[in-house]
Amino acid sequence: MWFRRLFRRRPKPPPLDLSALDRLEEAIARVIALVPEARAGRRTVEPPSDASHPATNEPEPDDLEPDEPEPGEPEPGASAHLLLLPGYELVELNGPVPERGARIEHDDRAYVVLRHGPSPLPDDRRRCAFLERT
Repeated sequence: MWFRRLFRRRPKPPPLDLSALDRLEEAIARVIALVPEARAGRRTVEPPSDASHPATNEPEPDDLEPDEPEPGEPEPGASAHLLLLPGYELVELNGPVPERGARIEHDDRAYVVLRHGPSPLPDDRRRCAFLERT
């Protein structure tokens, strides 16, 4: 009957192959070793040239690049900004970011600044003013 199928013994699953865990552990150790470099602002990471070099060695403080501002912070002395116009048109301008609520003319059209935010471009630290047509 149908209820006999419910109580039928299920076959045992095959034994797990745990040999890949050693490689996973090595990969995790390499990633952990790269965290200080990523926090220091390096954009390209090269694999170690010597395989016998332990992956858990952290870079010396002298090897790190100087501290850079966080992605949300504007760079000191930055004089360029972006404008995001309706229709996702992106315009680069020099000078400080216009204040919120300011009226701007671009290509003979009037806009108002709705808000400020980070640049929509990857790895771009400039500020962006999001505009709406008036």
